[in-house]
Amino acid sequence: YWSNNEVERRKKINAQKAEQEQKEREEAIKETSIQIAQQTADAIFQIVNTNRNNEFNAQIQNLQTLKDRELSNKELSEAQKARIEERYQRKIAEIKTKQAIADRNAALAQAVINGALAITKTIAQLGFPAAIPAVIAVAAQTAIQLAVIGATKIPKFAKGTEFVHGGGTETSDSVPA
Repeated sequence: YWSNNEVERRKKINAQKAEQEQKEREEAIKETSIQIAQQTADAIFQIVNTNRNNEFNAQIQNLQTLKDRELSNKELSEAQKARIEERYQRKIAEIKTKQAIADRNAALAQAVINGALAITKTIAQLGFPAAIPAVIAVAAQTAIQLAVIGATKIPKFAKGTEFVHGGGTETSDSVPA
């Protein structure tokens, strides 16, 4: 038989072991929850981006179909064809500009969410108030990322065309292919 001291010591060891196991379970739950939140956010952004790009591509395809229909008229002069081509290229450029703006806005939103998740993870790992310096660093990094994304210029899409209409005009080059 064990002495009372030995029994107490073993109870204490078992209690400490159970407490440590409980802390490890809680940490695993926190980590898993953060990973699930990150994966969910990433999946949602991927779905939204895919849908948005599909919508813009469908708009461009519809314009292409309309343009082809107009250009199929055999009685059009070359000047009329060039005007039709230019009009549709402007419309496509407008759509691509809208798409670039939407892509930039989505990148900004994703950076904010990723920053918030990183802050949450930092607090979960280090505890509060020990996490304050790391949270400040993560917030600063997120702010820099937002500034870089926000400063990215939206491309200017040329009004020109993918077809060459004579040498040295606005919508063509003068270099023979």
